[in-house]
Amino acid sequence: MLGIPTWEWKLKVLQHEPAFMAACREIPALADLVKPEFANLIGPIVAGGGLLNTLRHYVRNERPVALGFFPLGDSLCHTNPAYALGLTFALIQAIDRRDILSAVPAKDQESQMLNYIASILPELRERFALSCELDALRIRAWQGEPFDFTHRMGCYPQFMWVGAAAVALLDGEICRKTLRRIGVLDRLSVFDEDIALPNRVEELLAAGLPRASVPPRAELARVASESMTRAGATS
Repeated sequence: MLGIPTWEWKLKVLQHEPAFMAACREIPALADLVKPEFANLIGPIVAGGGLLNTLRHYVRNERPVALGFFPLGDSLCHTNPAYALGLTFALIQAIDRRDILSAVPAKDQESQMLNYIASILPELRERFALSCELDALRIRAWQGEPFDFTHRMGCYPQFMWVGAAAVALLDGEICRKTLRRIGVLDRLSVFDEDIALPNRVEELLAAGLPRASVPPRAELARVASESMTRAGATS
């Protein structure tokens, strides 16, 4: 997935396959993955836009807005698909709903709904808040604002998300807890409250990491545009 700022009109061309593939070939981390000898395309390029972090509320004044209705997944909370939370939460909430329906009598539909929302809302809220915060930081970074993700006292959301992921393959415990946090197997507090883990992340980041080579946006736009011109000439 390639994410671009909404104001980068020249990169809108990436929604077309020739431009998308040309851009991937210019990014060292992706170049080998798109080689024909490594993988075959299984579908067209799909463009997305208008992404909004949204948390809907189905309980008002401590009463359900409807009885017998149990929202889950994106119908309840929608976040940036880069975090892959929609399907994950849909599965988790389906299990919670099953347990609530088994435990609360069917004649008490109001209690069923209230217990269901009370069960799923705390974890949903913290992930929603994190998604909003990370998205806002990403936009500011795209606009050139620097952030220190190498120290917990710097930009903590990026430290716990970007910094930990950057060194996860260098430490088994960091890898395990990072993957469990990303996969919603643990609450966010499991990482936040582990004093030793952030210390280890800081140590590994301080030791230095090879910087990823990423072409400037202008270069990607040029390569993508030229690929479309060539595609048009040969079609």
